[in-house]
Amino acid sequence: MLKNVLESQLKFLERFVAVENRTAEAETHISCREDTMLKMKKYVHILQTQLQKMNMKLQDQGNRNRRINLSIVGVPEEAEGDNCSEFVKNFLCELYGKGKVVNKSTLEIEKEHRALVPKPRDGGKPRSVVVKLLRFPDKHKY
Repeated sequence: MLKNVLESQLKFLERFVAVENRTAEAETHISCREDTMLKMKKYVHILQTQLQKMNMKLQDQGNRNRRINLSIVGVPEEAEGDNCSEFVKNFLCELYGKGKVVNKSTLEIEKEHRALVPKPRDGGKPRSVVVKLLRFPDKHKY
């Protein structure tokens, strides 16, 4: 009977040691994962900071790019005909040429188009004409 008790205690001890080993191994794996997670959190924080800075730069560049634009409001739809660039040059020279020396040949337009909204129905408010000038100082002339 004592032999049976000793054998059962020995088996219990072996199982206990095996569980201890598995627990130590699990703790090691968990510790490694926690260290990795901390590194990842730091890296994510760095990436979020960089993304925020890049978004701010992108907004700034977009705003600077739009500074050069002129919006001409109230021009009836399709008044520009086939050549919007020539229409805009003539329009600006007619409108602002009075009392100023405005030379149509020196006014350089990079792009011009109607505002990117759906075309209004008949009798609706016309879309504005957006004009991107080649040089920012030209905007102050007009």
